[in-house]
Amino acid sequence: MAAKKFYAVKSGKKTGIFNSWEECKANVEGFPNAEYKSFSSKQQADDYLHGKTAASDIPDLTPGEAIAYIDGSYSHGLKQFSYAVILFINNEKIIFSGYDDFESNPELAKMRNVAGELKAAMHAIKLAKEHGAKRITLYYDYAGIEMWPTGKWKAKLLYTQEYAKYVQKMMSKLDVKFVKVAAHTGDRYNEEADQLAKAALSDETA
Repeated sequence: MAAKKFYAVKSGKKTGIFNSWEECKANVEGFPNAEYKSFSSKQQADDYLHGKTAASDIPDLTPGEAIAYIDGSYSHGLKQFSYAVILFINNEKIIFSGYDDFESNPELAKMRNVAGELKAAMHAIKLAKEHGAKRITLYYDYAGIEMWPTGKWKAKLLYTQEYAKYVQKMMSKLDVKFVKVAAHTGDRYNEEADQLAKAALSDETA
């Protein structure tokens, strides 16, 4: 007999926990950007709905070590760009996201989602340092995150210069390692950071 499954719908026609795929499917099929997952226990499904993080979801890190997944997004229609960070440190998962509008930052607006990517990287390093990190690994999907502070690309714009200087300054205080992740290839936390950045657009609670 097949193992019992519970289907949690976080975003759909109706949200909640369903006992069958047929019920779940009826509430997600045809719904834009539906979010749902199946679990082997009702508690896991409930944790997913309420944003709780299972211990097994947190990487096993050494003291002083942090890893962060970052991403940025952009909406021409909303005239906003956003940024998101998923940081793991001290057996915790810390989520941070936010957005800026074009009127407040007209120069950054010209950079579109790249501005969000850079802001996310700076926030990740800042959060890691505030939580006592001695080293951080940044997982990113935009090459400039690494290329500008390491000098492999010449920073020509004012904000890319500011970004490079900030990261170089922080690299004297903690070890920063860069790891490029191919975008939209199924990497769990890269995808999660991407969704957080998109959700942060026009979200004043982010």
